[in-house]
Amino acid sequence: MPSWLFTWSQLFFTAYVLLAVAPASRLLFDNNRRLTKLPKQLLLHFFGKVGLDIALIMGVSGTAIAMMGSLMNNQSGVDAYFQATYVIGTLFFGAVITGLSYCINYPELRASLIYQLTVRQSLAVIGVVTTLVGLQMVLTGLNFGDFWTAGWLLLWQLLALAVWSLLASVSGKPALRCLIEANVATTFVFLALGIVFWFSEGDDYLASRINIFVVARTLFVGSFIHIVIYYVALARNETEAGDYKLKTWHFAEATSFFVFLVLAPVGLTEFSRESKDQAALQAQHEAQQEEIVALRRRIERLSSQNKGL
Repeated sequence: MPSWLFTWSQLFFTAYVLLAVAPASRLLFDNNRRLTKLPKQLLLHFFGKVGLDIALIMGVSGTAIAMMGSLMNNQSGVDAYFQATYVIGTLFFGAVITGLSYCINYPELRASLIYQLTVRQSLAVIGVVTTLVGLQMVLTGLNFGDFWTAGWLLLWQLLALAVWSLLASVSGKPALRCLIEANVATTFVFLALGIVFWFSEGDDYLASRINIFVVARTLFVGSFIHIVIYYVALARNETEAGDYKLKTWHFAEATSFFVFLVLAPVGLTEFSRESKDQAALQAQHEAQQEEIVALRRRIERLSSQNKGL
């Protein structure tokens, strides 16, 4: 395996996702400890619950940040696969923690439990997540000015979120649910719009980098808002209304599609096509070499005949 596949940065990728899950899990455990005589099972259950709800989306946000940093700090001398490890690192660990959470979550414990944090606790956890996001930006070289590249699209995304949330509230659904669903909808709509812009300049990577950046930023903003709403929902004891597990997979599907569009490794058909092209070029090169050798011999013969004259 390449030496750069496992670096110190990978430890931060683990912390990036883990510290978004573990503190909230511990606080929920402390708030419910008196309601059950199963302390170990209770702590694991809360970790599984929070992990299933947001671990993968936290990984998505880190991947989006790394993608933006990679695009804004494009260096021709840096191995693309080296950059790819930073891009997908948090997404991978988000998937790991989500899988672990699926195994240790114990839904039958839910009947007597309260999934609620105090306002102060929710704000503290949001502060931790925001700090992690800032550190990820520093690590990937994304500065505040670069983040606002093509900022008008970001403003349109936030405006659409506000308008769609207000329209959804007319249905009579709870306000947080309206905000959650509007955020998912606007994120995916602007993702699709960004990909359309990207394809319009798809024949030139350097010219289309801004469009790819906009797609990554849209994904980050949507995932970060989703995480913040989740902690607000914990403060209001409304996590069940948001159906976070389902929305987690929606974000994961969109992210996987986007990452493979940008970082797709060489596949079987592409390798076969390139091999055929390379073989044709090699045959052409060998034929040219034979012609060059024949011309040299002819020139040498003509030179010797001239000397004889």
